Amino acid sequence: MKKYNIGILGATGAVGQEMMKILAERSFPVGELRLLASRNSAGKEINGHVVVEACRENFEGLDIILGAAENDIAERFVDDIKASGAVFIDNSSAFRMDEDVPLVVPGRTPRRSRDKPRGREKAQGRYRKPQLHHRHLLHRGQRAQRGLTH
Repeated sequence: MKKYNIGILGATGAVGQEMMKILAERSFPVGELRLLASRNSAGKEINGHVVVEACRENFEGLDIILGAAENDIAERFVDDIKASGAVFIDNSSAFRMDEDVPLVVPGRTPRRSRDKPRGREKAQGRYRKPQLHHRHLLHRGQRAQRGLTH
């Protein structure tokens, strides 16, 4: 099975920690896990991984970068991430309303996540996700249990 070199941008925050946990729980085929954060966090150790500063050279060699940082951080690094060749799956709302960036909803748009954006050069390698709140997910789950789909 192919293994992927994964980076987590904003790895020291709560969302980044949860991403690490989910990768492990789901046995995602990780070759290298690179934790990316601010200069102040560089050098810290989390679950046996040393945090490195988020910068252009530390994006090199990664296949996928999961964005767990605030909007301004995602916007600051998006061009460097694209230049590195990594796919950037961003959890912030920085690109949520950008029609040139494919919106991927796990379980609802599985084909879209495999397709490369067509005719949208600036979006190449970026994906956005909708903002889903726990209440929304719980509500949908309760409706599904009652046999309702929408």
